[in-house]
Amino acid sequence: MTYFPEEVVEHIFDYLVSHRDRNTVSLVCKAWYRVERSSRRSLFVGNCYSVRPERVPARFPCVRSLSVKGKPHFADFNLVPPDWGGFAMPWIAAAARGLPDLEELRFKRMVVSDESLELLARSFPNLRSLVLVSCEGFSTDGLAAIATHCRLLRELDLQENEVEDRGPQWLSCFSDSCTSIESLNFACLKGEVNAGALERLVARCPNLRSLRLNRAISVESLSKILARSPHLVDLGTGSFTADHRSESYYMLIIALQKCKSLRSLSGFWDASPRCLPAVYPICANLTSLNLSYAPAIQGADLIKLIRHCWKLQRLWVLDCIGDKGLAVVASTCRELQELRVFPSDVFGAGTACVTEEGLVAVSAGCPKLHSLLYFCHQMTNAALVTVAKNCPKFIRFRLCILEPRKPDPVTNQPLDEGFGAIVKSCKDLRRLSVSGLLTDRVFLYIGMYAERLEMLSIAFAGDSDKGMVYVLNGCKNLRKLEIRDSPFGDAALLADVGKYEAMRSLWMSSCDVTLGGCKALAAKMPTLNVEIIDERDEGDEMEENLTDLHKVEKMYVYRTVGGPRNDAPHFVWTV
Repeated sequence: MTYFPEEVVEHIFDYLVSHRDRNTVSLVCKAWYRVERSSRRSLFVGNCYSVRPERVPARFPCVRSLSVKGKPHFADFNLVPPDWGGFAMPWIAAAARGLPDLEELRFKRMVVSDESLELLARSFPNLRSLVLVSCEGFSTDGLAAIATHCRLLRELDLQENEVEDRGPQWLSCFSDSCTSIESLNFACLKGEVNAGALERLVARCPNLRSLRLNRAISVESLSKILARSPHLVDLGTGSFTADHRSESYYMLIIALQKCKSLRSLSGFWDASPRCLPAVYPICANLTSLNLSYAPAIQGADLIKLIRHCWKLQRLWVLDCIGDKGLAVVASTCRELQELRVFPSDVFGAGTACVTEEGLVAVSAGCPKLHSLLYFCHQMTNAALVTVAKNCPKFIRFRLCILEPRKPDPVTNQPLDEGFGAIVKSCKDLRRLSVSGLLTDRVFLYIGMYAERLEMLSIAFAGDSDKGMVYVLNGCKNLRKLEIRDSPFGDAALLADVGKYEAMRSLWMSSCDVTLGGCKALAAKMPTLNVEIIDERDEGDEMEENLTDLHKVEKMYVYRTVGGPRNDAPHFVWTV
């Protein structure tokens, strides 16, 4: 095909939607490399330090959509120091110089300053979508800059960010001529919001389909908003607290009844159980319900709500739903594909109210289930075997037993056979998180049977270096490996160093890896950044005084073409 005109090859490339496939075909020949360079419109950077930002516009000058991830995934569990890095400003500055026609920008787990948002807002006149997920460092002043200058904005999605509140006026900065908003999510904001400005913005945006509000929005404001946007498909309510005999509550009922297109519902921050019947008429059409921020909805009220949602495909709830509540889910939501059960204690330190009984019930009643995140009090091998038989289509299976190294409560045995059944039965498994009492045997099973596994998270598991070696030798498609509090050391780390070139990253914390092992890995693999994170470090002097036998607190290994980063704090150094 190399003799085809480049215009024809470019048309063929249009059918390659996978980033991985496009990367592969660009290696065929120089002609294909040039075509891929000029035709790439969307770019995903899984690690902001894997390449220098200025390289992106030089390599792909026609990119319109850019996604960048910063901190490692374990940052979600407070295992990455808050000032570790992951700054968005270099990426925004590089894009401003080389990608002025950028239309979509997405950052995840990055430090986004107000200055960077100001630069972003002024540099991309065609920006249509800005998505910030689990980011920090900015305030509502930065959002005001976005609202003021991004006149073509269609999507502003703020998910799980830490945003400093400097007043409710940022929504007022949207121009009176702004009618383009289709998706607006500011549920993570903690401060007050200018309800009048929000209502006016909603009223002049006829294509608004997704709106997720923060807990400052009252039922009265919600009613007015819904009256102005009856075509919403996705709604995140405000606090949802009101006197069920009040006029505002009846206004809410009338407004909701007109929202015939609603398919996704979330929010309910401080929901009053007596207000829940207002949503019953729209529940029959819901395919997604997120109650993970609604601790006030428990017991019988929660079960009543779910009984009305028989078309659900995705359900996120707190563990206060209990095993009985999950049994109701199983009997009601036969189309369920994704289930997430979060701990009521946000730090996961409490005792979960669900066990293996709830998971077995859901697996029996919901045969289409393929994505699971389940925080529980206990689990048995028999239950996992049953789940594997009932739901062999799992793509993501993440199970967290809140008490580390807890065995099967019935047999007192490790959970090796149960997780072994999962990886044997679920041939398309891509993401797996394991917990409970686990020996090296479970990693032997994972290495043997999890052929398509791309991400594996391990905590408090394993007996020896063999467990990690089994995984590295067997999982041919592994991209990310996260390990904490496990007895894997230098022998496991250095057993197959070539494997890391095909992976995106390796994280190990509170393991048996030494500084000498990290140095040996760095010497053998110069294309990797081997970073040591030691918050006990007082600077360069401590680094120089450490011996090779010193056990590292945290280690982060990732492939890079950019070399060691130049913004590392004093407690992070590259060996």
